[in-house]
Amino acid sequence: MIRSLGLGVCLLLFLAGDASAQAACDLGSDRPKVDVAPDPVVFPNPTGMDFYVGWVMSGTVTVRVNPRGRKKSWTLCLASDDLDMGGYGKPVSDLEWQVEGAGGWTPVDLANQVVLQGAGRSDVLLRFRALLFADRDAPGSYDAVLRFTAKGT
Repeated sequence: MIRSLGLGVCLLLFLAGDASAQAACDLGSDRPKVDVAPDPVVFPNPTGMDFYVGWVMSGTVTVRVNPRGRKKSWTLCLASDDLDMGGYGKPVSDLEWQVEGAGGWTPVDLANQVVLQGAGRSDVLLRFRALLFADRDAPGSYDAVLRFTAKGT
C-alpha cells in the first residue's frame, strides 16, 4: 500500500536562549549572526519506497555562522520549540539531523544540542530526514519549528 504523507519543516531563527540549555549553548552578549537557507526546508512527498526504507530526506541546508570577529570561535546549537510535528502526534524526535559527511544521525530534541564548533565565518552544511512509519503516520502535512543559536567563545 502506498501512502501519501506531506512533510514540511519550517526552520526559524531565534537568538533567545533556553534556560534548560547545556552550558555550551548558553548565550552570552557576544552572539554570532546565524542565517539559514533554505528557510523553510520542505521534504518531498514520500513514496512507497521511502516508507520501505523508513525515511525521507531533505536537501542540504546551509547554516552560516558569522562571528563578530574574524577569527572568533563559536558553538552552533539546535533545538525544537515543538514537542510534535503537528496535530497528528508525530514526535519531533522522528526528525533527525546530520552534519553533512560527518556520520550518524541525531534526533531533534527540545533541549539544545551542540551541532558544531568552529572559528571564523563558516557555512555548516546539514541534512534532515524524517523517519516514516506506515503503521502509525497519518497522511497529512507535518511541520516543526527549529531554533538555531550560536554562542561566541
